[in-house]
Order: sequence, then C-alpha cells, then structure tokens
Amino acid sequence: MLDDCPIQYPFCWIREKLAFVFVFLLCLSWYSSFFPLHAGLELQLKKELIVGVNSFHKKELKKHAVRPLHTTFLGMPIRKWLYQLGAKQFAPDKIKKDIHAIRNLYAAKLSHTVEEKEREKLRTKRDKLIHAKEMVYAQGNWFMRKGEKPVEYDPVYVKENEKIFLNYFYSIGYLDAEVSSQTVTQKGKVVVTYYIKQNKLYRITSIEVQTPHKEIQTLLSQRIQTSFLQKGHSYQYQNLVKEQERIITLLSNEGYFACNEKHVSFEAKVFHEDATISLTILIEGEKGDIPHLKKTKVATVVVDFENQYDRENKTAMRTVWFQNVECRMRSHTYALPALMRKIAIRPGDWYSKRKIIETYERLHDLALFESITILPKLEADQLVVHIQVRPYEKVKCQLELGGECINLNVKRLRPTIKIAPTIRPLWGGLGMACVEASMGLGERQENTQESTQAYPFYRYMFYQLRYKFMTSRFVCYLPEHIIRLLEDFSPKTTLDIGYSFFRRPVCNRHKIEATFAYGWCSRSKHINFQMVPCGIIADFKNKKSEHTEVNRGDPWQTPPAFLTTMEAVCKIEPLPSVYVPLLSNYKKWMLSLGIEGGGLYEHIFPIIKNFLSNKFQYCQYVKFDVTYRHAWQLTQDTTFVCQTKWGAIMACGATAKEAKEVYAEKQYTVGGHGSVRAWDTQMIGPGRYEVNKKNHPQKGDLLLLGNIELRQKWIGYLEGALFLDIGNTWKLASHALPIMKFNWNKFYKELAVGGGVGLRLNFYDTFVLCGDIAIPFCNPSGNKNANGPPFNFNLSIDYPF
Repeated sequence: MLDDCPIQYPFCWIREKLAFVFVFLLCLSWYSSFFPLHAGLELQLKKELIVGVNSFHKKELKKHAVRPLHTTFLGMPIRKWLYQLGAKQFAPDKIKKDIHAIRNLYAAKLSHTVEEKEREKLRTKRDKLIHAKEMVYAQGNWFMRKGEKPVEYDPVYVKENEKIFLNYFYSIGYLDAEVSSQTVTQKGKVVVTYYIKQNKLYRITSIEVQTPHKEIQTLLSQRIQTSFLQKGHSYQYQNLVKEQERIITLLSNEGYFACNEKHVSFEAKVFHEDATISLTILIEGEKGDIPHLKKTKVATVVVDFENQYDRENKTAMRTVWFQNVECRMRSHTYALPALMRKIAIRPGDWYSKRKIIETYERLHDLALFESITILPKLEADQLVVHIQVRPYEKVKCQLELGGECINLNVKRLRPTIKIAPTIRPLWGGLGMACVEASMGLGERQENTQESTQAYPFYRYMFYQLRYKFMTSRFVCYLPEHIIRLLEDFSPKTTLDIGYSFFRRPVCNRHKIEATFAYGWCSRSKHINFQMVPCGIIADFKNKKSEHTEVNRGDPWQTPPAFLTTMEAVCKIEPLPSVYVPLLSNYKKWMLSLGIEGGGLYEHIFPIIKNFLSNKFQYCQYVKFDVTYRHAWQLTQDTTFVCQTKWGAIMACGATAKEAKEVYAEKQYTVGGHGSVRAWDTQMIGPGRYEVNKKNHPQKGDLLLLGNIELRQKWIGYLEGALFLDIGNTWKLASHALPIMKFNWNKFYKELAVGGGVGLRLNFYDTFVLCGDIAIPFCNPSGNKNANGPPFNFNLSIDYPF
C-alpha cells in the first residue's frame, strides 16, 4: 500500500524549456525581418484594418478578401518565415548558368557516344535535370514553395477588396452600404484601413409565388413552413439560393423530373424610402429554351450486375424480371426478393430524387458492390432508371502488417501480421464473411514470475482466429410488411466468433468470444443504434508446471472465467456520407450512450453453471458508458477538438463472491493513445495507486477522462498539435485499498494531468500517422517521474479521438 502524500507538480524544468522555445521563436521572428524580399517586391502589405463594423463582420470580410494575409500558428507566421528563408537563398542568375552548363555538358557527352541506347539515357537524364532547374526558377526553391509569399501592396488589390466588401454587405441586406479605404506607408510597409458604413438593413415585406401550375402552387403553400424566405426577415442573398434549391428538390421529389435552376427564378422590387423589398418567386413552364415542366412516371427500372470479368470476357447476361424490375445477371447469385427491398423506386411510381438517393444508400450499405451508378434518363419519352452495380470479387484476400512500439524501445516492440480473406456474396447474396488469422509478438510481463528468468522472444507469441459474418437484414422471423418498413433504417445483423491463444513461459491463455448483434440507424434523426442480445466470453489459462504458485495479482494467473453479456449502444451523430472519405466526416460532434449487463443468462438459466466446471469464475455486473466529442473549425487550417468520457461498472450477484468480482477485460484503464498520453497503459491508477517493481497493474471500476487538442495544418501533409489530457480510474468495491477508492471530497486531486505536442502526417484524410510527445504535469501518486523517463512518446495510426 502506498502512503498518502501531497501532489507535486514538475513545472520547474518545463518552465525553463518553454522559456527557451519562446526566446528561440522571438529571435527567429527578428532575424526574418531582415530577409531581403523576392525580386519585384517594393512595398509589403503589413496590416489591413477594418473600421465601422463588429467583430463578426470583420471575420467574414477577411474570408472574402482577394488575397488574405499569411496564416499563423499561435500568432507566428511560420510559412511566411519559410518563404523569406528560401528567398534569401534564391539566385535566378545562378540557375540560368546551371541550365546552360548542363546543356553544354551533355552535348559533349552525346558527341562522344555512339550507341543509341546510351544516347537515349543521356537525353532522358539531361531533360530531367533541366526540368528540375526550370521548376525551381519558375516556382522557387523548396522553402519558397512550401512557404507563403508576403503580400505586396497593390492599389488594384485594394480597389478589388472594396468591391468585394461592398458585395458582401449587399448580400446580407445592407443595400445602401458604403466602403472607402486609406493607405499609410511606414518604413517600406503599407497599412490599409477600410472604412465601412452599413446604413439601413432592408427587410422582406411580401412574398408572392407566380406559376401556371396549380399543383405546384398548392404544393408550395403546404410546405411554406420550411421556406427560407419569411416576411419580416432581413434580405439575405444566400437564402435565395437555398430557397431555389429547396423548391427544385421539392419538385424533384414529387415527380417533376425535368425541374432545374432554369425553372425557378426571383424578382425583387426595392423601396429605398422605408428600406423594404417585395419578392416574387417565378416558377415557369415552357418558355424559350426552358423545357416544359410536367410530372413524369418511371416506366422501367433496369438493374445490371455486370462486373469487370463479365465485361472483359463478354459474358452473356441473363435477363430476369422480378416485381416488374428488369435484372441482368450471369446467374441467380442474389436472392431477388431480399435485394428488391433495397430498391425504393419502382415502375409506375412518380419520379423522386429522394428515392434515388435512398436506393443508392441502401445498396451501398450492403458492402457487396465495388461501384454503384444510378442514372435516370428519358428514352423515347419514357423515363428509365438504370442501376449499374459492379460486384466485388468473390474472394478477396488482404495482408496487413502492423505493430506497436513503446517509447521507441526495441525490447518493447510488438509486431503483428494478419491475413484476412473476405468472401462475398453469401446467404442469398446479401451476406459477406471475413476470416481473420493473425499472429504477433506479445510484450514481456514485468513484476511476474516469468520476468525473473530470460526466455527467448518466441515464448511470448499470440495467435488469433476470427470469423465475422454480416448481412443487411434482421436475421429473425418478421412479417413481410415489417421487413419493408425496416428497410428505411438500414438494418444489419452481425455474427462475430473469435479464438485467441496467448503463449507465455509460465502459463498459456485461451480466450473464446462470440457476439450476435443487430444494428440500425435513422439518417434523418442522426441516430445510430446497436443491440447485442447475446455475447459469450470464455477465458481460461493452463499452467506449464504444477509447482508454479498462483499469484492473484498477476493478470496471467487469474482463475478461468465464463461470461454472457447483453449490450445496447445509442450514438447520436451526423451519419457519415457515402460520397466522401471517412476521415472527412470525422471532424464533427458525437454523443454515445451505452449500457451493458453481464452474467444475466447464467442467473436465469442455472443449468449453464451445472454444465460447466466449478473452476470457472462467474461475474455479474452492470456497466454504463457516456462519450461526447466535438470539433470546432476555428480557421481554415485550425481545428479545436475536445472529448470527455465517463464510465462506471458495478458488480452484482446472487452470491457474495459474484458480488465482488468483475471481469477484468470489462474494467477501465488510462494511459496510452486516446487517453492520458503522458503515461503508458495501466501505469497509473486506480486512484493514487502506482505501478512499480512490487506492484502489478490494476484496473478501475470508474472512469473520468477529458482531452482537448488544437490541430493546425502546416505544410503539405504535415500537421501539428498541442494537447492536454486529464483523467484517472477508481475502484468502487468495498474491499479495495483505500488509495484506490473514489472519494467525492478529493477525487479532483487524484486526476492525472499531462500534455505535449504532436506531429501528424495526413494523407488526403484517408491515412493519418500520429507521433505525440507527452509530459506528465501531475502524478496522482505524488511521486515525480516515478514511472520512468520525464516524457512519453506515442506512435499510432489515426487521430487519438
């Protein structure tokens, strides 16, 4: 047991390092001010001031400027400094001489070369060198290309900004706004001040709809509540654009296939005396080059299952009619009744753009097709909807290499290799199965009996075999009309079975997991549900020697356990679009609520305990989890992200033993990637408990975690980050040590606090490699640098949260 000691803050040496970094950046800024500007820059634009409007309008006007000033990170123009550093070393005359020298050199080599192959190699090498020099001459050196050129003063630029600022105020209702500018030159740098008078704000007094179609008039009057234009509101040009899109979408969903921007226009009468506007919405029919606006029914729906193999080999496709839908396929691979439920639009229905998008999303959720194209077009005055789907290959194998390294220590390297073949389609053509086989090197357990002897690395291997089956429908008996209604919620059923074998010198570990889950979502309500009605975990170990003493503190020598679970998770978040990469949807908000219960089936059906061995440990518990994440886009290149997690697990059972025991895999830990990054996983907590040479890692029953991170895009794929992490775990059991228990009066003193900086390589929002250096600010145990080096390095894939 650790003694209760006051908390210490290792701020002394951190303060010295921060002061050194600040002085270094200050010197760099002073030194960069003496850099000569690039040839042609006479006057540099130092600052632009906007007078006469509030801070919100100032921020918007800076976005609309012709050439915004250089970007900054924490107030420092790093990219500008890079450009100035490159401009100092840039010598155009020297580049011209180098190009001339390259041509002369290779001309001499070509004159002495007879073989045509060698001459071709010399020409290619010469052209490559000259092209590189010409690119540097035209675009500048590497620092100039990656940096930002200082903005030079140009009177034309100022006049263009005046026009842009004036148009901005016109677009938000200030039709009498006035913009003027004043220029002041100080030491070769220019300060431009824009003076703005907003004057009166114009408002909409009347809205009228003119159309020769009575059905459209009735339809718009019924949906007037969703209009972006309302009487008494201020005039906004953006609202006119949104209203035009709303009307086109509304008419497209009601059968008007030919409706586009040409059919919807606006007329405005401006009254300057009282600053009012009268709007007229014109929805015209046949006029000039505008096609006639009429409702259109779908005549035929064609679904084509031709893949790349069929196209290359010109395979003859069979035509099958099912529910008035024409299907072209090579064989009856797909269950047509189940597949037709995914197609929302049918022959005889009025054309609906919403149903086209709904059909695309349903087919995309199947994860069976490599590409999906839906093209409605008129053929001989009949509307035909062509659905072209390209199925994946039946068997697709994927090889993955990965691993983990703690603090770049080779002894703590844990490489893994995984082979994952995927088979599709299965079970009526709407299912897919994935078999994963992986193996890797585990980390040596410290403070255990096996750490007293030196064993070869292959004695710490682990092997995993997992089978996962997924289908886009509920695997249960339901009436046909209920199944059709559930198609609007993208139903899924998943069966996941896994076996893991962990090899250790002292004892081996076997683990079997199986889950059966249902999932569905509501895109309109931004809610995603998942329910696991049944889950099974069997975890048991076998000792290598009967003379080995069982240490209850060693996680590898705990008794075998058997557990059944039931879980429900509700996520409220903007559901990812099927049209953009996954990480592009990542920077949003998310709220997750989860509840899980364990040991329920053993309690309801005692025959399970009678069937299994008495050596198994049975646990009953209830677990709650709440997670919230939000991201704010401060600027175009700066994002502020925060995350908070709360979780609790409470043991309950019919017997005193079951009421005390909680399955260790379901408990909480802090440390590592996505948590408090200043410590490794399980190196701190619960409470003021500390892991050292005499103590084993412990897990907690209560979790409090908070993370904030400022992310900044730098140059190319490179991004930077500043972060602060805080959190810890505690024990809720009555028999736990006092330093591990949660106490309302002093839990805030037992929070682990760490922070640091990070670098990220973001490749087109599809792959992100993160390297974070974190420094512990506050150790819950009160011991300074008790767990090793004064910093912790985390190398991982994807953002921490």
